[in-house]
Amino acid sequence: MHLVSSAMRLLLLLVTSLVVTSMAEQLFFKPVQRVSERVHNEVTVMLADSIESKDVICGDGTSQCLSGNTCCRLSSGQYGCCPLPNAVCCSDGVHCCPSGYSCNAGTGECYRGNSFTQWFTKIEARPVESKGVICDDGTHHCPDGNTCCRLSSGQYGCCPLPNAVCCSDGVHCCPSGYSCNSGTGECYRGNSVIQWFTKTEARPVESKGVICDDGTHHCPDGNTCCRLSSGQYGCCPLPNAVCCSDGVHCCPSEYSCNAGTGECYRGNSVIQWFTKTEARPVESKGVICDDGTHHCPDGNTCCRLSSGEYGCCPLPN
Repeated sequence: MHLVSSAMRLLLLLVTSLVVTSMAEQLFFKPVQRVSERVHNEVTVMLADSIESKDVICGDGTSQCLSGNTCCRLSSGQYGCCPLPNAVCCSDGVHCCPSGYSCNAGTGECYRGNSFTQWFTKIEARPVESKGVICDDGTHHCPDGNTCCRLSSGQYGCCPLPNAVCCSDGVHCCPSGYSCNSGTGECYRGNSVIQWFTKTEARPVESKGVICDDGTHHCPDGNTCCRLSSGQYGCCPLPNAVCCSDGVHCCPSEYSCNAGTGECYRGNSVIQWFTKTEARPVESKGVICDDGTHHCPDGNTCCRLSSGEYGCCPLPN
């Protein structure tokens, strides 16, 4: 009787183990994908544009790609950007494939074993932008030829002079070798007293790429502004893209979105869809000069130089 009872308990444990294993397989393990099934890869491009930028600096040290991209040589020999992390750069100097895939120039596809996906086109890398003078806190910067000075608020400000003397009032500054006279609001060195500043050439307005319809957000060149599910603007990493109604994805021009399969289709052509990223706020360019192509820092005034070009006077109005 004791042996029968033990056998029953052993049988019960075995059945329970089989049931639990079956449930675990259904919950945690996906079936092996068949060769005939389509491979879906979503591409996420992260954007950044600040001193804390996470952009990818290319091997030449003078070109950069957006975070989440890979630097690849173009056929011109210059660096380009593949919109994939850790991508494989195809030898044609034009295309690239996801990590772990190989390029097939004959078919224009990326393959890994029996899995195939279309390849991606590189875009030109951007020059690494100078951040000018980095202030001591490492998080603020001033234009080249300026000096970082503490403001009365404790934050950093920019004096439009190189190696300037920062006045203790937290508002003004004087040229190198001069002292501040807060009583008269002047800079002096011996008998020399300075009341005005020398103009400097204005900087060209840098392209902000694609300006979104709200006028306050922008996307990189070659992107398309699309609304996100939050209602804010995002960027689709394709020109003239179709914005999918889910507020998350987008498709190439002339394709349609298929939310059910997560694909873009046009007739019999089917490709995976792309993921939008948040658009960046349009940064203030300070005072825009009358020609619309030059600008001066906030608090400055645009003035014509003797050359006919615009310059900046470091005084308002």
